[in-house]
Amino acid sequence: MTKFDKQFKMDAVQYYHDHRDLGLIGCAHNLGISQQMLSRWQKQLRDNGEMPYRGSGNYASDEAKNNLIRQDQTRSGAVILLIFGPLKDLCI
Repeated sequence: MTKFDKQFKMDAVQYYHDHRDLGLIGCAHNLGISQQMLSRWQKQLRDNGEMPYRGSGNYASDEAKNNLIRQDQTRSGAVILLIFGPLKDLCI
């Protein structure tokens, strides 16, 4: 499945608005997308005022990824502490 970025989606909706004489089907055909997709993007933009975009799931940098991993590890440690209490009390 091809994924389109936010800018492409917004440009496609703008193209449709600028070329209404072609109709939804004609614009979608010219853009190489389905009419349902163009219709959905138009509705999302109209209803939300912006184009939702989930992103690629990739991190902006290795540093951003490492920060998120560190935050997750800190949270995990806090949960263990809440469940089991301090580990020094468990030592014999």
